[in-house]
Amino acid sequence: MHEAALRLTTIGENDPEDGVLQVELAATDGRFSAAAGFYTNAEYFSDFARALMDFPKTRADQAVFEIGSLTGNANCYARLRVYLRDELGHVAVEVQIDNRREDHHRAKAMFNIHCEAAASNRLGDSLLRWISAPGQPMIWQPEPERI
Repeated sequence: MHEAALRLTTIGENDPEDGVLQVELAATDGRFSAAAGFYTNAEYFSDFARALMDFPKTRADQAVFEIGSLTGNANCYARLRVYLRDELGHVAVEVQIDNRREDHHRAKAMFNIHCEAAASNRLGDSLLRWISAPGQPMIWQPEPERI
């Protein structure tokens, strides 16, 4: 079995002058995995990263990164939603990826990566460092839970 992880990697030809990157988001919970490629600016992740830095502020707090759409002409959909899953401070990173294909290549996945709040804070820190140097892959792995 593999360990849970999130990875952001720039792929293809990227021109640092225009700021647009072709990015692959890959995730696994150790059993299920999914990946999506899309074009974005590294700064698009900054609000999500900052929200994770001092997550959670309240019991209802959540941080969401979303790109693409499940409707319309979007060519992919990727969503990361970080939320408290119980009163003990255990966190889930909900991963939802859909390639939006309508043929025999159709693929979609939804699963959770369980972690502690400190691990979600580390994810925010890792994202902020990746934003400043997106040429290097960002790999985040939560520490095993202590429950």
